[in-house]
Amino acid sequence: MYNSWYYATCILIMYYGNPLGMNSFKSTENVTVVLRRQIPPRFDEAPRSWLGGQPMMPEDVQWPRSVSHEEPEAGEVPLHFLAQICCQDLPKNLWGGLGPREGWLLFFLHPNESLPRTPDSFKILHTRELGSIRQLPEDLGPVDTGDYSGGRYKNLLTGEQIPPVWRRWPVDLIVFPNQTTKVGGYTRTTPTNFAQVLYGGSSILNEHYPEVPEPFTNRMAVSVLEKIKANLERRYISEVEEISLPEHVEQKIKDQSFLKEMKMELAKVKEIIAQSGTPKSQVDNSLKIQAELKRATLRRDLLTRQIEFIEKYPNVRKITNYLLLSQYRKQEWCEVGIDLLSTEIQKLSEKDLDDDLPANNWSSLKKRLKKHKHSSWQVGQRRVSRGNYTIDLFEFNHSYWTLFMPRNSDLWEYVTQYYTDPKFHHLVPTAVRQYFEPWWRQLDEGRPHRMGGFHDGIQTDPFDRQADELLLMQIVTDVAMNWHWGDGGAYYFWINPTHLSNNNFSQVEAEFEGA
Repeated sequence: MYNSWYYATCILIMYYGNPLGMNSFKSTENVTVVLRRQIPPRFDEAPRSWLGGQPMMPEDVQWPRSVSHEEPEAGEVPLHFLAQICCQDLPKNLWGGLGPREGWLLFFLHPNESLPRTPDSFKILHTRELGSIRQLPEDLGPVDTGDYSGGRYKNLLTGEQIPPVWRRWPVDLIVFPNQTTKVGGYTRTTPTNFAQVLYGGSSILNEHYPEVPEPFTNRMAVSVLEKIKANLERRYISEVEEISLPEHVEQKIKDQSFLKEMKMELAKVKEIIAQSGTPKSQVDNSLKIQAELKRATLRRDLLTRQIEFIEKYPNVRKITNYLLLSQYRKQEWCEVGIDLLSTEIQKLSEKDLDDDLPANNWSSLKKRLKKHKHSSWQVGQRRVSRGNYTIDLFEFNHSYWTLFMPRNSDLWEYVTQYYTDPKFHHLVPTAVRQYFEPWWRQLDEGRPHRMGGFHDGIQTDPFDRQADELLLMQIVTDVAMNWHWGDGGAYYFWINPTHLSNNNFSQVEAEFEGA
């Protein structure tokens, strides 16, 4: 295997003029190690390497603490555990043969600071024994304060409380040749579509957000109902506001000009619909006309309802009375919904939150939420040109269910949390697991977590590092781990070869690059 890497290195030198820096120390770095998360996790195996969760340390090893350079008044605070690596699984020729091949490397980080600085933002330990699972320090804060790390932590299994640890995900250490590739004129460490290579051709879903799953536990259902309830509470009108229409709106209502404008537009739309026929053989043209017909039909239906509203409330007094009454009706609708949701939340909360929620139960609950509807019109003004305004007539049709915004629910975080927990892994339905596994295999911007070799630079080139710096570890933005470093960046830990040969990790330097 070594000979094949050496041959590949020689070929690269012929074509790219010593891209691996053969005159520097890095000439001996012919391999790099990529951390590949286990999908699915192998819970029955003895602990070796993993991301997040809790470290395993001998009892005489203290949990690393430091004084934050941004909040020195807080004194020493515990750092957050990032990763634990089994040195025995590292190849002999990694880092040119330097560094430990027994024991474990443990990485700790302060994720809520702008930049890593030695020694206040991170700590790397080497232990010769595995030790037991270390309990968390009582004063360990949340992994995300919302300042820098940018994770989505508002709806995890801990409820609204942001956890003090990242989820635990076992990883395998996969060895690759240390070489670069040309992508779009740029030199990159990781080739295109590397995720498929890393996972042996398994399917990859390169989407920033996955499809939002239906709740399959009581806890997930409670989270959805709480979101809808919060939306209702924001919409609840404690005091009915006095209605005052803009002067331009009142004038258009009085002289009936708005009604005339709408009727003229409706006539034009109906004419477009009547003339929209086309031969079926003209496929492309037919599709275009069908799209136009659909837009025209929707516009016709809206104009028809708007005209009916104006004809039913033909003057300013009747419209303002309607708007005033709508506020009371909306208030009543919100109050009924809050009571209904509170009752349903209470029923679910009395059960084991992390128990299966039958699909029929959720379907029935969703139907009840869809039945309670509220419709109303709002009247405002819209500027069409300088000094010229027209009436803006909005129609609102809501049910309690329409107030649920799936993209903001973070329900997929529950899926990931259950999936990576041996106690709850069985709760994830097969169809949900089959959909999410390709999503968890993706690499953000194609960058993996790696040790040794060239780094996957965001703002720097793989060859920008000095000969006296070896890549101890790079930790990148990772949606499956809920790691969003800054604006999608990465942390790089660099070590001097002499320090690495002496297993001295006290002088490691850290660097952050943002997108």
